Amino acid sequence: MRPRVRTTVLAAAFLAMLLASGPRAGQAAPEIAVPVCATAPKLDAQLEDAAWKEATKLTGFRTLGTSEPAAVQTTAWVCRDNTWLYVAFRCFEPEKLSIRRVVTRRDDAVTRDDAVQVFLDPGTGGKEWIDLQLSAGNVQADQLCRGSERVRDWDLPWRSAAQPDAHTDTSQGWAAEIAIPLALLQERAGPEPWRMNLCRVRRTSSPVENTTLAALPGTTFQAPQHFLEVQGLTGFQAAAPFAPMLGPIKVRPLRVAGKSAFYELVVTVKNATATPGTVEVVAQDLPRGGNGQQGVQAVQLGASQEKAATVRLSVASPGARSASVGLREPGSALWLQKTEVAGMEALLPFDAYLDRSYYTTEKEARIWVDVALEPAARTGLTLEARALGADGKVIASGSVPCAGREASIPLPLAKLPVGASAVKVSLVNAAKVSAGRVDLSLLKRAPPPRGTNEVKIDRYNRCLIVNGKPFFPLGAFGLHHWGHLEGERLAYYDAQYRYCREAGLNFICDWRGYRPTPEGLQDCRIDYDLAHKYGLKVVGLPWSITPDLYYSSPKFREAATGLIKGLDPYLEMCSKHPAVIGYYHFDEPTPNLTIDDLLEAYRAKCHSIAPYHFVYMSLTRTIHNPRWFGTVTDLLGAHNYWYVERPETLAKNGAYYDAVDQHARKAHSPTMHAPHLDSWGVGYQGGGFMTPEEQRASTYLALIHGARSVMYFAMPFRHQLSVQTQKQVSAEVHALAPALVTREPLQSVTFEPESAANPGLTPDRKFPLVDVALKNHPQGGQVLLALNVAREPVSVRFRVSSLTPQSTVQAMFGDRRQYAVKNGAFTDTLEGLGTRAYRLTATRTPKEAPVALHVAMSGPGVAEPAVQVAVASSGTARFDPPGKNRVLNSSFEDARVPDFPRHWMAQGGIYLPPDRRASGLEAENPFHGKYSFRIAPFTEAMAYPSSPFRVEKGKTYTLSAYLRADRPDTEVRLGIGGPDVTFVKVDTTWKRYTLTFQVKDVEEGWSRKSFNIIPWGGAAWNVYVDAVQVEEGAEPTEYEPT
Repeated sequence: MRPRVRTTVLAAAFLAMLLASGPRAGQAAPEIAVPVCATAPKLDAQLEDAAWKEATKLTGFRTLGTSEPAAVQTTAWVCRDNTWLYVAFRCFEPEKLSIRRVVTRRDDAVTRDDAVQVFLDPGTGGKEWIDLQLSAGNVQADQLCRGSERVRDWDLPWRSAAQPDAHTDTSQGWAAEIAIPLALLQERAGPEPWRMNLCRVRRTSSPVENTTLAALPGTTFQAPQHFLEVQGLTGFQAAAPFAPMLGPIKVRPLRVAGKSAFYELVVTVKNATATPGTVEVVAQDLPRGGNGQQGVQAVQLGASQEKAATVRLSVASPGARSASVGLREPGSALWLQKTEVAGMEALLPFDAYLDRSYYTTEKEARIWVDVALEPAARTGLTLEARALGADGKVIASGSVPCAGREASIPLPLAKLPVGASAVKVSLVNAAKVSAGRVDLSLLKRAPPPRGTNEVKIDRYNRCLIVNGKPFFPLGAFGLHHWGHLEGERLAYYDAQYRYCREAGLNFICDWRGYRPTPEGLQDCRIDYDLAHKYGLKVVGLPWSITPDLYYSSPKFREAATGLIKGLDPYLEMCSKHPAVIGYYHFDEPTPNLTIDDLLEAYRAKCHSIAPYHFVYMSLTRTIHNPRWFGTVTDLLGAHNYWYVERPETLAKNGAYYDAVDQHARKAHSPTMHAPHLDSWGVGYQGGGFMTPEEQRASTYLALIHGARSVMYFAMPFRHQLSVQTQKQVSAEVHALAPALVTREPLQSVTFEPESAANPGLTPDRKFPLVDVALKNHPQGGQVLLALNVAREPVSVRFRVSSLTPQSTVQAMFGDRRQYAVKNGAFTDTLEGLGTRAYRLTATRTPKEAPVALHVAMSGPGVAEPAVQVAVASSGTARFDPPGKNRVLNSSFEDARVPDFPRHWMAQGGIYLPPDRRASGLEAENPFHGKYSFRIAPFTEAMAYPSSPFRVEKGKTYTLSAYLRADRPDTEVRLGIGGPDVTFVKVDTTWKRYTLTFQVKDVEEGWSRKSFNIIPWGGAAWNVYVDAVQVEEGAEPTEYEPT
């Protein structure tokens, strides 16, 4: 019998009792004892082996961030032998038919499904831990964690089984079994105690229920300091198993040989240990219809050896398909590892798509085809397109020879009925054997009623077409002040839309929304009429936020269903409005939601009443679900904000922009970027205005990374300098628009030195410090956009392979200087955050190869590409003043833009600084230093200063500020939020006013709050504020400047 860990029955029972009792956050966590099992369990997710009867049973899972027991419980077991750590889960599930199993690829976003997670820190004291994730469909993901770093391409050869119970009438939910190789963990071991945690993601509930064995006080599982100490995994040398793992899998394009077709998968297999062995590589072809062939190849691996196995799969019908690859022990039915093959789009030697999102009066459609075959392989091949009627008969067709990398097939539309028609695009040889087929759906609509904006997506150029003309949307998310549009509020909206026109914007996205009442509908009509008055197109917002429409609300589904049902009056009004071109979707739905059916229903409702308009959705940072293109929304983009004075650099924003653009390109969809408008970090500690250089750089970064729309977040404009800067930027964007809405040339970018690089979100994506992109100009030649993301000058030599001896290069803006072209290159020096648009004439683009762009950089900016901005008047990069006063720039002495204090924010109004009718710096009669802050008379804009500050849970703080007003007895509201509000009467002389409050609603020990100071009661004169202080304690102390 194998030796066991010293754990008595009584101790084990006591441990189980502790776990079941569910310790509260802050109490000492129990330990997990891992006994040795006599016989290894068979990994089949049945939980019937004797090993689980010998294992330590763990219960008492609680809801993440609370001490409350999970609504639906989970039981886990742990044990080990000399080679493996075994973990089992029984995930009880009353909604057993709703268990989510959608993810199919290893290392994909497994926790979008029902899933369990194992966290283990092998004695590093929280410096390093592993995160193993397993879905209910037995799909694995793993990552190595170091602080905030996540090494997602790290792999561990662990084994697993997971599945729901087989019989629904007796089902308790689903189960999982996991085996983790101890020898590989011991290689990473540190001197501290080992720690472990077990977690579950339950997606059958809404919102998603995240539960944990250890008491975690925050909102994330990634909290190694709170993991449970584990006994029984040290003090012995684990045996290294034979540990084969799948590496990269390459898909070779479908090939035709005579009257048969086949494709090959090149599968990399590697052994993670020094123990040799043999494994079977099993590849399964999975056509959409019918059964596919399976291929098996045995691979023998030596110590730490890596090999490539090529598995050939015959194809009976070359339609859409997927494939899976797994590793299996020879002579066994148990899988060691299995995954769906990524990149199956490479299987088809071509991709086909329609040139429009729908058709009305066009005589023909163009089906664009991107061909991946080499020139010699195209010989004798033909591209064919057939449109089928409801009876399956061909009603329109077209064909072209497969002669180039790109082709278009004309398809007559006259005989196609209104509605959707199936279109089948095939690549065939002379014997009519197909090397692949793409199935499309062509939508034809009747011409729109007169006065309706007809908006289509040009999928070839990836741009919008509004009433027959390409359109580059350059606008902003709109004003969000509710209430009827009348009086001063109406004047405010009018003024801000006038600023939009002055700034060169051409559309707004409604941000106040529709309230389902006759008054609410009338307010939307007035709002959109006002936008139309200033030449602005409108993306409507068919909803207005209510507590039940927060994704976290248990009533969200009910509220969203009711909202969709009641949209008819709003959509009927908008469908005929001269300004409206589309509708904004639900805002930034996160990956952890199970509401795709509602999102699809929302889009369907919009199209049922306003079929000629689009639906647009914007996510956070990047696109987490590219399947949403064309299913839950027509246009899909992301909000990406540059927090100017924080450690996040502009280049990091470029990485997010690039990720959004890559997804949009694959979907043949416009790239929709949403940067900040004129300020950064609204509501965040340290936030404030952008400088003109930062405003311009942020826009150019979006253009370089494929923008077919720039929708700034958010109105109102807050400063005249912002309007004037945007006016200049907008003029440049509009001048560039013809090139921006034209299909780009294929291009590749290289650069030197290698150190002058900014990383993308994936290892294969890197960008030079001077970021570049080449655009085709519809009048001939090309446009090269460039941006220096550093704050120091960079000298650059641009070498562009499309330049010829006859080419000229000229700056499109600024001094419009001409650059000497020599051997296909020219030089320039870009100032810090400098932007350029170069017009290149007489260019020659290769037919089959990309245009090569090489960027050679030198100068001060190259020496330190990751420039960190110095933060004035703050103690740390988190913008925390070092002393007792937690308010930044508390007496308004530091200004980043004229007439407005750094690190402060105020809503814009009818007037903008430096106009003295607006809020801003006041040099006359300050209380402290040279300036106080002038709060303009109350408007619907609620012009007030605001600066978030850091607090800790359970502590008491006092806000104090010196106030005066132009007239005595002026009422002013001081507020922190919620019940922490006080009203005071202010006179014409400086006096200190205070508000004491206790922090009750933060997590993980700290958070940030924001205060506001608002003139109240309709006062038509100024209020002044100075020497603001927030300090710990119930009484104010002497003011401390920051």
